[in-house]
Amino acid sequence: FGASVASLGDLDGDGTAEIAAGAPGHDVGGLHSGDLYVISVNSDGTVTRTIEINSETPNGPLLDDSDWFGASVASLGDLDGDGVADIAAGAPDHAVGDIHTGDLYVMLMNSDGTVKRTLEINSETPNGPLLRADDRFGASVASLGDLDGNGVADIAAGAPGHAVGGLHTGDLYIFLIDDVVTGQPSISGTVFSDTDGDGIHDEGEAGIQGYTMLAIELANIDVIHRAVTGTDGTYAFWGIGPSGVTLVQTYYFPFDHTITTGPFYRYVDLGASDETATFDVGFRPVPRFDRVTLDVTVYSDDNGNGALDAGEATIPGVSIHVYTYTTNELEVAVTGADGTVSKTDIVPADFLAQVVVPDGYAGATSPDVIPGAPGALVVEDPAPGSVHSVLMGLEPAGP
Repeated sequence: FGASVASLGDLDGDGTAEIAAGAPGHDVGGLHSGDLYVISVNSDGTVTRTIEINSETPNGPLLDDSDWFGASVASLGDLDGDGVADIAAGAPDHAVGDIHTGDLYVMLMNSDGTVKRTLEINSETPNGPLLRADDRFGASVASLGDLDGNGVADIAAGAPGHAVGGLHTGDLYIFLIDDVVTGQPSISGTVFSDTDGDGIHDEGEAGIQGYTMLAIELANIDVIHRAVTGTDGTYAFWGIGPSGVTLVQTYYFPFDHTITTGPFYRYVDLGASDETATFDVGFRPVPRFDRVTLDVTVYSDDNGNGALDAGEATIPGVSIHVYTYTTNELEVAVTGADGTVSKTDIVPADFLAQVVVPDGYAGATSPDVIPGAPGALVVEDPAPGSVHSVLMGLEPAGP
């Protein structure tokens, strides 16, 4: 902690400047991914509040193991004209196309120290730096003021490992920043609570705050953009140009909700640099009486014919995994003394039920509806309130 530090000016209007300090070796979601702390202080130097910016921060940077985010930090002044100073921070070991090429993150800030939006400058940025392995771009950063007179501060960033005329001679990049910072988002929308379930964002239906959306450029699936909805449920992706089709999708479903606006994804093809697209997502709370029930009976299929025959006993204490695709929820149900279990609170969406084969059994024999995966059952688009009963057979292991 303290590997880098910068004054941010008075973000919150209390008359005292905030401080940004980096901890590039901090582990948040990955080993040495890095962290940046925005610290509010009193006039006597005591701390009133600390906010972290890391890979788990809404609208913050996407980081990997050993990125060392926070190795450098600088205040850039007010880039987007909202009266709040914005921040640049380096992650010199971040891999973009090759190892340790480096990355520079520009974070547009809110007055409370939270992140409004994050931009990246790296080897894949239009008009950005040409980087190679071990360049460690972003090891240093500074604001240069407005060099070109366009009203936006420009940036200098170092790449100490870059080879120019010799090994690791180093390089310094100066970026003239344009209105990409304040321009229109490429893809935007609202995530909302569709209380009447009609798939339309009606007046009075509230937005859902803190929901994560992903955008994946299919020409390079390693390029993943992340946006988190604000207090009104809106989100935006910036800087996605005409590079081919982009897959926009929900990251997960809110607990006890189902989607009402169609598939949880959309393919977007931005044909021009100024083209934009909108993708709204509605979720409806699922009432208890709409829940789907799964009744499972597990039995010993002694003759291996996939059917429950007379004299074949049921098996207690067997785990059944129930995975709901749209909510990314995995739950475990265990058969009782009679070899049965009932799961009564499944959201009415596609789900998978699969038996966990216990010791003493060679494998599952039924149901055999998924090739190569006996003992598993996928229920697609179950009707609200429906009941699904299934027999799952286990073949005893040989002597």
